[in-house]
Amino acid sequence: MQISRYQTLKDEVFASTVPLIKWVCDYQQNTGLNKALRHVKPTKVQVVVNPEYVEYMSKEGHKHYPPQPFTMFVFNKKDEVTKKEIKFFGNHISDNGVYVFNAEKECNEKYNDLIWHQIKSLENEKERIYNTFENQIKQMKEMFVGGSDIVLESLSRDK
Repeated sequence: MQISRYQTLKDEVFASTVPLIKWVCDYQQNTGLNKALRHVKPTKVQVVVNPEYVEYMSKEGHKHYPPQPFTMFVFNKKDEVTKKEIKFFGNHISDNGVYVFNAEKECNEKYNDLIWHQIKSLENEKERIYNTFENQIKQMKEMFVGGSDIVLESLSRDK
């Protein structure tokens, strides 16, 4: 999936004679205990061919990974292109790349869907952790030796 999104955008950029205007978004989080690995709110960008990539590809004997073939520059609130860039891929190994759309509405819908799935994942994780602790507490209560009723009574008074 990541290669097809990337390749599709690359093909479109190189086929165009003018910079492309797109909308991008992304949300990636591996667990609820950590902050997001990548969080790109729906953002309007201008996508252009990266001259460093063209120069790199024109040389023979490529020894290193090429630069990204295109650059995405962010628009500001005045609808002007800025120098701020968004990279297609983030900095972690499992990054699938940003989602790219022609329209803001589609981008917003995808972003909301990504957030919704993360909320559902966190709710499932919360339930799993709660059940794990409940089972562990139950097992530990069964471990009392001797006057377990007295121990349980003293525990309930300490609350």
